[in-house]
Amino acid sequence: KKIIKTAIYLNFLLLISTGIAGVSTEKPVSPYEIISKSLQKETVSEPNQNITVSELLNKYTKVLDSTVSFIASSESVEEYSYYIPEVPVKMTGAKLFRREHTRSDGRRFYLQEYKWGDINSKTRNLPEKNPHYICRVVDEKKFYQNTRLLNEPRSKGQATHSFEGTEKGILSLNTDSHILGFIGSHERLDAVLRESKQISVRPTTETINGSNCYVIDAQTKYGKYSLWLDPGHGYHPAKINYKAVEGDEYYDKGKLEKGNSRTAYLDNVRFEKIDGVWIPMEADSGYDNNYGQGYFSKNDLHFKRTKIILNPDHDALGSFDDPLENPKQDPELINGTHIILNGLGNIRYTWENGKVVDDYGHEVDPENLGPTSLVGKALPDFAQFDVTLDSDAMKNKMLLICFWDMEQRPSRNAILTLNKRAQTLLDENNVYMVFIHAGSVEEQAFVSWLKQNQIQPPVGVSITALPELGYTWGVQSLPWLILTDKNHIVRAEGFSYNELNEKIKEIENAKD
Repeated sequence: KKIIKTAIYLNFLLLISTGIAGVSTEKPVSPYEIISKSLQKETVSEPNQNITVSELLNKYTKVLDSTVSFIASSESVEEYSYYIPEVPVKMTGAKLFRREHTRSDGRRFYLQEYKWGDINSKTRNLPEKNPHYICRVVDEKKFYQNTRLLNEPRSKGQATHSFEGTEKGILSLNTDSHILGFIGSHERLDAVLRESKQISVRPTTETINGSNCYVIDAQTKYGKYSLWLDPGHGYHPAKINYKAVEGDEYYDKGKLEKGNSRTAYLDNVRFEKIDGVWIPMEADSGYDNNYGQGYFSKNDLHFKRTKIILNPDHDALGSFDDPLENPKQDPELINGTHIILNGLGNIRYTWENGKVVDDYGHEVDPENLGPTSLVGKALPDFAQFDVTLDSDAMKNKMLLICFWDMEQRPSRNAILTLNKRAQTLLDENNVYMVFIHAGSVEEQAFVSWLKQNQIQPPVGVSITALPELGYTWGVQSLPWLILTDKNHIVRAEGFSYNELNEKIKEIENAKD
């Protein structure tokens, strides 16, 4: 039958090549060449039925390692639903679209993402012209993330920057996590499988999308996995099924409770060979979570890489440069973006003209961020302390500011000592005092203490505590003294009240 079919097919191709069948071809092609290529494409070597689990895992690790360093562009469509009864918040049949640019070398990760559609329950049907934007750069030393709504004048965005970076969980939570080898865990799947409680390879191969695949079944601490490893495509999985139930670990959030379950899948994988290496370029993936009490979440994602470069020279390209040092890394980092540095959310920094500045316009070095020195600088604004100052009494006077905490004995002693000298210093040395409380305190007890001790200088309260207070006022410990000249330029800071007379003389002599 095969010979007859082949003869008929050859006859038909000969008719085509000579134009007898009514089809014109500018360049005749040998029918034998066509059939040879066709047969070659369909021929798949028979899998080795004696291959061991260990050998398969080694091949899986090798192919994951060979594709871990890349620069890629992708697009995806996600359909999802969820319900959180406590709030309650519910989304059903939501559709989310993404365009992404990603870079990774297995340790460091860069993401630039634009997404629109049904972002969340409050932001549905977001148009493509106003996408939600995110830029993220992560390694073991730093973490940077900027988010904003594009083409919306009121949205300046917020960037978070920390030098306590982490790589944990970043790759496992991205849209391409399934083809990078992360399902159900922050650990890469080949490592999870190597620590399986029970693992085996099925005695016969199974066909997935025309490829004969080895099937591995494994029971791990994260749940049960089945992988169809495709030898025709470098031993990448052509399909993955995953299920976790009560008692299985869920990422790093503990174990699933009774009645909870989670399933996930990878399917319909399309491969391309690039630079001699098979690459997963397109796939369907998703998960289905059931956490009991009506709470569930479910998503189905179609992911497609539109471009990929393997093993680029990331260092030469600056793939993971800090966006605060190289703004080209983050094209949407605009003037007015609120910058949070090292978790100091109570201090407002802003991105202006290619640099980070504080509320007073002073440039800040994020990498060497620490308590600032005010020596030689004008005092920051007192408005943040809700203190009433006599501008006439302050005019042409030195200013002495004492930051203190009523709960600390050294602070109380400093305030009581300075308070006794307040009028004398004002009359004889032209020194105007201000006390700023910088610790948490019960208001009634605080007011009572001030009255009881007849505190004369104006007293303010800082809602910002240490260490944040150090980044604007240079305060490193309490009590903390700051002394200015008559133009209110800081000349001394961080000295003890026993050194006050000496500091006053130094300033007076400097003027002379």
